[in-house]
Amino acid sequence: MKKSIAFITALSLLLGTAAVPVSADGTESAETYVPLNRDGKVFSDNQGTAYAACNDKYYDNWQGSAGSYLAWDLSGAGSFTQIELVWYSGAWGNYDYTVLPESPYASLSAYTIEVNQAPGGDYPESGWEKAAAVTGCTTHSGEHVIDFAGCNWVRLTVDETQNGQAAGLNVDIHAPQPVFEDSVIDSWMFYGDSITACGMTTFGTGNGNFADLLHAIEPSVYPAQQNGGIGGIRSIEGKANIDKWLSQFAGQYVSIAYGTNDCWGDQTGAQGYYENTVYMIEKAQAAGKTVVLPKIPFSLEPGVANHVEKYNAMIDKIYAENKAVIPGPDFYAFFKEHPEYLSGDGVHPSEEGYGAMRQLWAEEMYEKIYRLRGKIYSIVVMKGDCNNDYAVNLADVVLLQKYLLREIEDFRHPEAADYNGDKKLNAIDLSLLKHYLLRTEDEQINDWLKDWSGKYHVMIDFSAWTEKLTAVSAECETGCKATNDSINKLVNIEVPKLDPREAGKGASVTVKVSMTAENGAKLDADLTFHQYVYDTAGALAALYHATDYTIAADGSISAGESR
Repeated sequence: MKKSIAFITALSLLLGTAAVPVSADGTESAETYVPLNRDGKVFSDNQGTAYAACNDKYYDNWQGSAGSYLAWDLSGAGSFTQIELVWYSGAWGNYDYTVLPESPYASLSAYTIEVNQAPGGDYPESGWEKAAAVTGCTTHSGEHVIDFAGCNWVRLTVDETQNGQAAGLNVDIHAPQPVFEDSVIDSWMFYGDSITACGMTTFGTGNGNFADLLHAIEPSVYPAQQNGGIGGIRSIEGKANIDKWLSQFAGQYVSIAYGTNDCWGDQTGAQGYYENTVYMIEKAQAAGKTVVLPKIPFSLEPGVANHVEKYNAMIDKIYAENKAVIPGPDFYAFFKEHPEYLSGDGVHPSEEGYGAMRQLWAEEMYEKIYRLRGKIYSIVVMKGDCNNDYAVNLADVVLLQKYLLREIEDFRHPEAADYNGDKKLNAIDLSLLKHYLLRTEDEQINDWLKDWSGKYHVMIDFSAWTEKLTAVSAECETGCKATNDSINKLVNIEVPKLDPREAGKGASVTVKVSMTAENGAKLDADLTFHQYVYDTAGALAALYHATDYTIAADGSISAGESR
């Protein structure tokens, strides 16, 4: 079995730091987490089916109509300043019935959410305060983050249904889990076509849904999940609706999984698919979301198979261009290796195939996101690098100037343009950026060498080890210092910076790392880190460097993909 550790290194040439995942107390939690309302303390005007609004059986649901309500007593769940309420309709069709016009479902069209500070126990008839009100809803699920300080109760009242008939609901209520900085809501939205619509269902027939499978791997997490799949649509429909959909999604993680219909007969063209997908990604990132982008699945249908590789090449291009995008499962490679998981049409997975997809989603997201809980990482954004090309030059000045003149609405990394760090973008930042470009190369390098006390920081995450680390050392020609943070299971290494003027176009340092575990197991590795680079045109550029290393069962270590 392989164990993974991550080496994170960061440069700082007048750099700023972006917000990234970090736990509340820096430690792993072994506790089991489930939604707050699973204890079944629910009240309704239709009490006979109210239990279904608390359980994990998403295929059954509470039955109500306009004027009906569900109220949960959360007095025994703990004290929270916020909660997240997610409702799932018993109508398991397409996410938004208006995109490809079809009959509306018996989902909620208008509803009200209220909170109450009354003590737990008996249902309070008065004292309710409005927390959210929605009209004109056209989706089969929805979620809200609600201020809950001092409250014990939350109530959802059905005002209207989409087709004027009875409503069927299952509801999860979550606390912001102390997993990420600022208590980010642990919630997922899966946008896509029919493969998403059929595969990422909340009720998760067979092996369970995404949240169930992730919870089985790590009992301390149980994310909310919505299925934003709509059968038959392409990336162009996703682009046309992404702003509306994002405005309704209060969570953090967004999967964008279009492409099968785009490449079926090459309807969209690979370039068009790329442009549509980039648009959706940038809109989601501008809204503060973390984007996950999986590969388009392999297909036995010639209309798809003849074109899918060139579309997936565009996904590879996006991975290379936008490092903040998390690569999702490679469903092309998976279904090419396992065509037995495809249904008779050669395009859609079978029931077992959908189960395998969900399992792959859970396993990969655990490795790429949840396994890193409790560890502090730095992703460095170079001040002035407005276009995110790892260099500061005239192109960044032009981009910032266009933004200030309102010729463009936004750009990828506004935090990089905030040169004076006052969280405002104005002429002062533009002036400082121009001034920086007038400085000599020697002045720029000298500033970088002085920053962070002349040290280059490396952080090793060994949380995959079950053994206790008893000794650690790091050596390099210029002198290195290593310390063991046993609580957070981190090794921190300080490496003196090297002057790139003395090492040609780029300086690097090799660090000999030695780690010994309590059971006597020992890891020795030589790791090379590039500290300072020039871009291909010879201009100065600085960037962070992160490489994943994998330890095999025999103790050998191999480098993975650099980012």
